[in-house]
Amino acid sequence: MGVGYHGGFGKTKGSRAAPGSVKLVQPKPNDYFGTYALRAKPLDGYTDVIVHGYKETGMVAVFHNGDWQPVDHRRLVTFIRHNSGYKSGPVRLLSCEMGSTDYPQHLANKLGVKVIAPYETIYAFPSGRLTVGTDPYLNNGHWVEFNPGKRG
Repeated sequence: MGVGYHGGFGKTKGSRAAPGSVKLVQPKPNDYFGTYALRAKPLDGYTDVIVHGYKETGMVAVFHNGDWQPVDHRRLVTFIRHNSGYKSGPVRLLSCEMGSTDYPQHLANKLGVKVIAPYETIYAFPSGRLTVGTDPYLNNGHWVEFNPGKRG
């Protein structure tokens, strides 16, 4: 099994917004995190939303028209709602360290559904295996649950 890729900035591979298995924007060339995360086993009842997280700004970004574009929670909610892969229900936000920001809370409030997000870095393997934590092989991180109606 190859090394896991995460969706952080820097010398890493990025990601894209993709509820379930439906693409919202085209991936960056050689986007291993996004490709591998799409192979992840679905969490029963949840829709996966795969985006590139940037904890320092508390924002996510997608690769569009050859560049990373920041996406606030309102725009991401619009993407999600207008995508044929999302009907309703809770969201699993596959985005590095977003569980340590208020971004998922804003998503939960706007969508009116529970959102879970990783507190630490999320890694995706070629098999679709996902791990969260400080090392791709340890899976020593955790997910944070955000429920609608709370202030972010």
